[in-house]
Amino acid sequence: LMNWLGSRSVPPYLLIGGVLWFLVFSSGVHATFAGVLLAMTIPARSKMKGEQFLRIGRQSLDMFEQGMAEGDERVTANAKLIGAVFSIRRVSRNVATPLQRIEHALHPWVVFSIVPIFALANAGVSLSGNSGELMLSFVTLGIVLGLVLGKPIGIVFFCWLSVTAGIATLPRGVTWRHIIGVACLAGIGFTMSLFIAQLSFSGTAFMEPAKLGILIASLFSGVIGWLILWHAQNRKTSSHPASNTH
Repeated sequence: LMNWLGSRSVPPYLLIGGVLWFLVFSSGVHATFAGVLLAMTIPARSKMKGEQFLRIGRQSLDMFEQGMAEGDERVTANAKLIGAVFSIRRVSRNVATPLQRIEHALHPWVVFSIVPIFALANAGVSLSGNSGELMLSFVTLGIVLGLVLGKPIGIVFFCWLSVTAGIATLPRGVTWRHIIGVACLAGIGFTMSLFIAQLSFSGTAFMEPAKLGILIASLFSGVIGWLILWHAQNRKTSSHPASNTH
């Protein structure tokens, strides 16, 4: 309904999102689903095209410059400066979607606080028992195989399928070695993999093998991906030796 009414203000979505989170949490379903559902409803399309933003933005900056040329640089006392500032603010809000504004505001909190705390709280693996049994557990082996082999195979296959079908093309300078290397790096699993493991194995004996499998797979995926990309870059450099002289 808010989308249909053209609401672009963030607080109403956050208010309804808070109610949604509380109801989902109280129902016994994992509250993460509330965040996913809420994100699907927040407008992600810009209300203003780039050309219009540039035109109005330049006009506002010209107005600001004219106001400063009049001699009074105090924004609070100069009508032209105030008008230019609010015009720039209005067009900025129209070109940036509500979803982008929320993402931009949350980014530093998520990256520097929430994710590190989650990772430190959940990444610990207890090896007090038989470490050999943990290493050979079908949960550990399954996760290692899924991340180290399954993810790269799936990514490379669908990239190849997209290129073959003409849906996509490889970027300039990118070879299939690069695609394979990046696909291997995608096997690095940490916060999201630990989160899924918690949902699946919380309170069971499978939690420790799952954590160990994620850490082992991340190490293998990182090393394999780095080696493939390093080899691809060296091969590209050796095929163009003239570029090293510049």
